[in-house]
Amino acid sequence: MTLQCSDVTIRPMTLEDVSAAHALARACFAHLPSSWDMIAAQVRRFPEGQLVAERGGRVVGSATSLLVPHERVLRPHTWWRITGGGHLTTHDPQGDTLYGTELMVHPEARGAGVARRLYEARKAYIVARGLRAFAAGGCIPGYSAHAATLTAEAYVREVVAGRLTDGTLTPQLRSGLRVAGVMEDYLYDPDSLDYATLLLWDNPHWTGASAAPAL
Repeated sequence: MTLQCSDVTIRPMTLEDVSAAHALARACFAHLPSSWDMIAAQVRRFPEGQLVAERGGRVVGSATSLLVPHERVLRPHTWWRITGGGHLTTHDPQGDTLYGTELMVHPEARGAGVARRLYEARKAYIVARGLRAFAAGGCIPGYSAHAATLTAEAYVREVVAGRLTDGTLTPQLRSGLRVAGVMEDYLYDPDSLDYATLLLWDNPHWTGASAAPAL
């Protein structure tokens, strides 16, 4: 699936994009796990679940994902366990939920709607495949500044209510995602104090039928 919006094109990631995607990861989240081999493994294992945003021939954003059973999403988990250490060894072709392992936009391209377009492409894939939902663990980088006075759950409630703004969670809410919980020790992230939200988007067209198996 290729989506063109303004001067940004959303298209499937290929092995030829792996070096650019790895450089993007280093520019966005230097402290988070990423390697050339990890990204290549994601493309090889589930090619249709990996996307890049391209502008002027340059990769400025990416979104990676795998399929898992919905009940697995609802149980406590960490990023490492649900993604198979980032190599998607836990990918289940029969899974009914698209789980987002990462979404990133180059700092120079932020504020232009690139993340929103990547989320739209994910939703379009879910609807086209007849999947049940989208899920992800989302960092809350604004939490560390409020941790002395708020629990992670209270901080998230404040952001959801619009009384606080979080650089990651607020845009995710605007993209139509909802918070279904807060997870401890999800992934090392000093700004989030290793907490993450459990985010969900339910396919409004889901009929309860089994999804067609992925490649």
